[in-house]
Amino acid sequence: MAAPTIPSLKQSFIAAQATLLAQPLAPSPAWRAANHASDASLPARPLDDALVALNHALQQHCRRIYPPQATRNVAEQVASAYARD
Repeated sequence: MAAPTIPSLKQSFIAAQATLLAQPLAPSPAWRAANHASDASLPARPLDDALVALNHALQQHCRRIYPPQATRNVAEQVASAYARD
């Protein structure tokens, strides 16, 4: 089995970072507890609806901005920039 190339390692790293950025957002349990205990708390249903919409927009954004061919292209550009220096 051939050793991985530098661009493939860079592509894997970039893809992993893009995956982290694409994780759904959610309030922490501590925030939810504080919100629930507050006199002026936000209702759970509108908050959850807003989070669903936000996470959908985040997912769409990540699909457009971080497609596999783009991460490969960036990895190759980084590798060639280091090769020139």
